[in-house]
Amino acid sequence: MAIKKIDARGKACPEPVILAKKALSEPDARVVTVLVDNETARDNVRRMAENEGCRVEISERGKEDYELKITRGAGKPSAPGEYSCSPPDSSLRTYLLNSDHIGANRELGKVLVKGLLNAAVELPGPKQLVFINTGVKLVTEESYCLEVLEKLENSGARILVCGTCVDYFKLRDKIKAGNISNALEIMETLSGPGKLISL
Repeated sequence: MAIKKIDARGKACPEPVILAKKALSEPDARVVTVLVDNETARDNVRRMAENEGCRVEISERGKEDYELKITRGAGKPSAPGEYSCSPPDSSLRTYLLNSDHIGANRELGKVLVKGLLNAAVELPGPKQLVFINTGVKLVTEESYCLEVLEKLENSGARILVCGTCVDYFKLRDKIKAGNISNALEIMETLSGPGKLISL
């Protein structure tokens, strides 16, 4: 059995995920190994592969490199029902937050963010939140609205946090809500079914 090897070191988000996904889609690809050089790429490739029902083994290679051995069809999808044949849920709401406040007045803008997120908790139906740019500061341990984000997450809301933005602001160790994501997953989410609301 041939093992397909991909060297994704030095590739910008979301290229490691795209390369791994493309390799896994090839008919003869039973095992794919992917070499990456940062935690964001490692976690994004792992999550994509697990969502596809693959088994993922991760080993460190040197100081900052990681090798992911992905075996197709050897695991269980981590998001059961994601690939359902039933029609998409049109009641799904996706909230995009690209700043840590709304509008020109920062203090008022923080009150608005917290109020709108509290209102989102009360709305029926499935929800997902996407945080990009300075919006990623809202999911950190120092966030003024972490409590309401935890309520949303506990109620089943899906929260995606831009990995490139997290690394840009050096916040990786401070993230307290959601999953660090990548550009491909974020674009699939934003262009998916349901309503998109930009706050």
